[in-house]
Amino acid sequence: MLLVITERDSYCYNAIEHIFEVVLTKNIDEIYVLVHPDHGSPLTVSSLIDQLANIYDSFFQLTSVSKEKLNINVLLYDEKYDPEIASQLWTSVLYTDSVDVFSIPKAYIEHVDKNKIHSISTSTIECTIEKHRKYRLSNPESTYESIPVVAVGGTFDHLHDGHKILLTVSAFLTGRRLIVGVTGPGLLGNKKYVEYMESFEIRVRNVNSFVKIIKPGLFPDIYEINDVCGPTAQVESIDALVVSLESYKGAEFVNNKRRELGWKPLDVYTIGVLGGNEETFNHKMSSTDYRKAEYLRDHADRV
Repeated sequence: MLLVITERDSYCYNAIEHIFEVVLTKNIDEIYVLVHPDHGSPLTVSSLIDQLANIYDSFFQLTSVSKEKLNINVLLYDEKYDPEIASQLWTSVLYTDSVDVFSIPKAYIEHVDKNKIHSISTSTIECTIEKHRKYRLSNPESTYESIPVVAVGGTFDHLHDGHKILLTVSAFLTGRRLIVGVTGPGLLGNKKYVEYMESFEIRVRNVNSFVKIIKPGLFPDIYEINDVCGPTAQVESIDALVVSLESYKGAEFVNNKRRELGWKPLDVYTIGVLGGNEETFNHKMSSTDYRKAEYLRDHADRV
């Protein structure tokens, strides 16, 4: 299902919660969310973070209670989205009544039977949540200008919502090239439940598949990370680095290394913690939780 919502919907916890409660009554296992832009106000990076964090976090909270096993992906709005990919991903559309259905780019909906396009009311729901309440980048008031070469790194094991936000922001920022560092096996030995870690090949495949969904036409350059810096100390032309708040000190190390090499330091975009405390990182969304769940499932008779 493609779910089309407004920016207002995406910022309001009460609105997005209502929307997802309706969505969860549908017989679907994949949800693709498109935030319809407010053309009077260009999207900034910080606004994108607010949208992504609110959507993913709200959906996670609801499904963790209901125990529903649904996958959600938030798309980057693109009037030239690949219609062939759209036809492969969804066959129905649900949009909020604040969205002008005729303004949705045809690429997203032209393959969908009209009888499978429906609306849901949110216009009467009062929004009391302010922007930038929790999730923000280092400069939340900055306007967006594409950056030629952007890098992001991680294990990307059991690709979860935190990974998706990192990759989506990185894809949004880049104007030409996205470099994704994926941690190699040599650095994973101390990870908890490492025997349930996905292979490097599977993690790379999942990264490529996700980027293809959210921004068709962008093909990431994948590097295997075997040290702290990874591609940031191998590719001089990188302009910016996207990291989680937990990894910010690693970004400082990277820039010190680049200075030693005589290269320009990177602009660093820091994303808040999803589903956890930003000061202690307690209860943050983690691949470890997914590996632990698999371990407990396989050892249920011993627990």
